[in-house]
Amino acid sequence: MTYGMLIDLKKCVGCHACSVACKEAHGTRPGVRRSRVDRVFEGTYPDVRKTAYPMLCMHCETAPCVEVCPQDATYKREDGIVVIDKGVIVANEKTEDLINAVEGSRRLIAKIVGPEDEVLKLWQGLGYYSRARNLRAAAREVVERFGGVFPRSLDDVRSLRGVGDYTAAAICSAAYDAPCAVVDGNVYRVLSRLFDLAEPIDTTAGKRAFACLAQSQLDAAHPGRYNQAIMDFGAIQCTPASPRCEACPLSESCLALAAGTVADRPVKRGKTRVRDRWFNYLHVASGDRVLLHRREGRDIWQGLYEFPLIETDAPVEFPDLAALPQFRRLLGDGPWHLVRSVSLPRHQLSHQRLHAVVHRIETPAFTPAAAAMAVPADSLGDYAVPRLVDRYLMQAGSDDSSF
Repeated sequence: MTYGMLIDLKKCVGCHACSVACKEAHGTRPGVRRSRVDRVFEGTYPDVRKTAYPMLCMHCETAPCVEVCPQDATYKREDGIVVIDKGVIVANEKTEDLINAVEGSRRLIAKIVGPEDEVLKLWQGLGYYSRARNLRAAAREVVERFGGVFPRSLDDVRSLRGVGDYTAAAICSAAYDAPCAVVDGNVYRVLSRLFDLAEPIDTTAGKRAFACLAQSQLDAAHPGRYNQAIMDFGAIQCTPASPRCEACPLSESCLALAAGTVADRPVKRGKTRVRDRWFNYLHVASGDRVLLHRREGRDIWQGLYEFPLIETDAPVEFPDLAALPQFRRLLGDGPWHLVRSVSLPRHQLSHQRLHAVVHRIETPAFTPAAAAMAVPADSLGDYAVPRLVDRYLMQAGSDDSSF
């Protein structure tokens, strides 16, 4: 007979106290084979089969992990540890809590691997939309390539869509205590000042040199704790501007402080130029329908929806905009009426400044080409749109309920 430790995800705060206790007691962290979980749930709770592995541990009867949880997220044996006898769950009064937790996990996974439009809608307003697309793609890879179990090795984690060296090292060190050093902006800053390194951090050679240096400094016995500490140190103590060198515990060994080069570290070969872009949106309505299209290509906001857009190299007055071929192709030769033009606040992205104007236009009927983009006006809230467009919609909705 084997006893399983259950984790209530609604209570769990991810402190890993249970995992540490398990490792101290057994020399290894909790884990379970996917095939074992399949056999356990087969024919018993088919709706949660293959989704319980994150919450089931099969090491011992004593379950020391349950004693150390500060959130009471792990169940003690007498309060509901599920007993597995010959591959069959012996249910008790707390088993329903497991089912609820697993079902919630299943619904979350279903959303992540669901249609891209739905994922982007959930992500709306957070920015960096490529991360949402990569998250969805990586989740699908975990299901398809790794049987629904998140990989543990650095190379496998690194192979997931959107996961780079930093993210892979952070995951493996924090979750699995793998001896992988992270290198982010904070780490670059701390190491470049501590060792007074003039190697540019935005070159291939520089990135390789700092990765090797970070790995050499890693506390292999506590990699997750070390990585978090050096990142926090850079964010709180060794800050980009006005670092608190006078109160720094590493001041005596800081070579940049001794050389007077703290303000010059880290070194970058060149700064990314911030460019200005001018967006002219056409909010075209006919009756209760408006025009909306999905952004494609490799530009910003890929996969999000917006009004038809005419981008220009500089600000343009509406009469000049209406004379452009793109405008005429959209509205044709039929009648249309400009209701108003709304200049939106400048929208700052990482390396772009967006200057946007929305022109509200009404027309009796759409051209055949435009009709293919028409959607009900009252369904605009169902589409994932850029924050810039979302702000306009909120403002337009408050000004005029018939927008």
